Amino acid sequence: MIKQNDYVAYFKSKAEKNIDIAHVDETHESFRAINMDDLINGLNQPQVFPCMLLEKSSGSFRGLNFGNIIQRPDCAFAILFQVEDENYTQEEDAYNDAFEIGMEIISKMAEDHEANSNTIARLFEPENGIQYDNVGPVYDNCYGVRFQFSLSKSIRLKSNPSKWL
Repeated sequence: MIKQNDYVAYFKSKAEKNIDIAHVDETHESFRAINMDDLINGLNQPQVFPCMLLEKSSGSFRGLNFGNIIQRPDCAFAILFQVEDENYTQEEDAYNDAFEIGMEIISKMAEDHEANSNTIARLFEPENGIQYDNVGPVYDNCYGVRFQFSLSKSIRLKSNPSKWL
């Protein structure tokens, strides 16, 4: 099963290792795992830019047969920059720079996937496509790019007898 904490830990490690984002610790917090409501309602606002916001995954199960299913979480992250009010040059720069950083993250995911590393990236399905959208203004005049993709994992369905009376 794809666990939320493994998903968040993988992307936090990418934020820590990417020179442009460089999440160091809670005093230099350029990475946040958020709910979609946080982004829509302006909650949990980042304080350091550029930043990476990882949306907590949600998804579906699809059946192969009765004993095996496929877990398919929909995943997304955004790279954001804060810009001055009505500075359209900074807005365009934010979109371009966020796209470049996001593509570095996607490239690293693809490398990890190809290397068959024991990370969330091995479940990455680049053949299913990656959608990206410019976002902004969100929060306090932040602009950037949101990347959306899917993971996939086959799960053998078997109940745990100790969980039943």
